[in-house]
Amino acid sequence: MNKPTDLLKDRYYITLEIQTNTKYGKPEIRQIPMLKQRGQKPTLGDYAILLKNEFDTDFEIRDIIKMMYKPLDNNTSIIAVYIMRSVYDETYHRPQMASNLLSAKFK
Repeated sequence: MNKPTDLLKDRYYITLEIQTNTKYGKPEIRQIPMLKQRGQKPTLGDYAILLKNEFDTDFEIRDIIKMMYKPLDNNTSIIAVYIMRSVYDETYHRPQMASNLLSAKFK
């Protein structure tokens, strides 16, 4: 996760509620980190890409108000995924300049 391209990014934590047809219908809550370019906030498309990378299936948004995404593939056990919240990570420290990175490397 600590690649040179991550230095100019902000980290958000996305909380998901995953409804599946297993575990007696009890939803699963999961928190996933997301990196965005500095100064940008997550969008609906970013959430769809995050879900595709996390669950290896395509999702589409069905309800914008509830932030409900449904999988396009019917062969999966996931019924729906709700985006519960998106929180900016204030503790994500990144070097402000490349010189800070180099000086930290050689200490």
